[in-house]
Amino acid sequence: MHASRRAARPRARLVSLVVPLAAVLAGTACSRATAPQPEAVVSVAPDTLAATLTQWESVTWLRFTVPVAVHNVGATPLRLGDCSVAIEHEAAGGWELAWSPACPASAGEPPSDIAPGETRQFQVEVSAATAGPASPKWEAPGVAGVYRATVAVYRPGARGRIPMVASNAFALHARD
Repeated sequence: MHASRRAARPRARLVSLVVPLAAVLAGTACSRATAPQPEAVVSVAPDTLAATLTQWESVTWLRFTVPVAVHNVGATPLRLGDCSVAIEHEAAGGWELAWSPACPASAGEPPSDIAPGETRQFQVEVSAATAGPASPKWEAPGVAGVYRATVAVYRPGARGRIPMVASNAFALHARD
C-alpha cells in the first residue's frame, strides 16, 4: 500500500470521530446555562396556591399569584434577569415548562443587585390562556398539580446563558 494512503486513513478516522463529538458538544452548549451557577435559594410560600379560571369571549384565562423569595447565600451580589420567572409542572419525565411571561424587549428598569445574605421578595402574576386563541398559553395538561418557579439569577458581569434556579415544589388547584 502506498505510504500517503496509509497516512490518510487515520486522518479520515479521526475526522469521523471528531465531527460527531463536536456536533454533540455544540448542541448541549446551547441548551444549558453557561454562566456560573449562582449561590441562590428560591422559595415559594405558601406551598399551596389557588387559581381562578374566567371566560372572556372564546378564551379561558387562568390567573394566580406566586409569592417568590430569592435569597443570596453566596459571597457576591446577584441579579435577577429581565422577565426572570417561569413556572414548570411536574411530569413523568421530570419538569416541563407550564408558563413563561410575554416579555417586551426591555423592561426599562435598571437591574438592582441582591447583596450577600439579602432576600428579595416579589409577586409573580401568572395570566395564561388554557383554551382559545390567546397568549401566553398554559402548557400544563391541567390546572391541579405540582409546580415550581424557576428564576433567572446571575452574578453581575457574568457572561453566557443565564442559569435558572428552581424553587421548592408547590401545589396548585382551581378555586371553586
